[in-house]
Amino acid sequence: MEGYNEIPVNGAKTYITSLDLMRLCTSNMWKCSFETLQEIASKRGWDTLRRRYWEEKMISILLKNAIDEADSSSAEKALKAIRGKSYSSSKRIVEDE
Repeated sequence: MEGYNEIPVNGAKTYITSLDLMRLCTSNMWKCSFETLQEIASKRGWDTLRRRYWEEKMISILLKNAIDEADSSSAEKALKAIRGKSYSSSKRIVEDE
């Protein structure tokens, strides 16, 4: 696998919170192909953690908008998203900044 050794084992937070995964590959940060990055992330479980992280971010934004603007449609969207997930009491992997 090309670039495998360039992806740090402790790079989970960078991968999970990145808005642009392609930038990790092309910015000479990790020097790997996008396919290699996706394969490694899948093996390390980062892809699942990333999906959960961004789902939680989206829900928190919807809830914040609903509270700030007294917008019932945002609140309904957030509640629908929450109901669609099976929330368990799990430790948060990546802390909000």
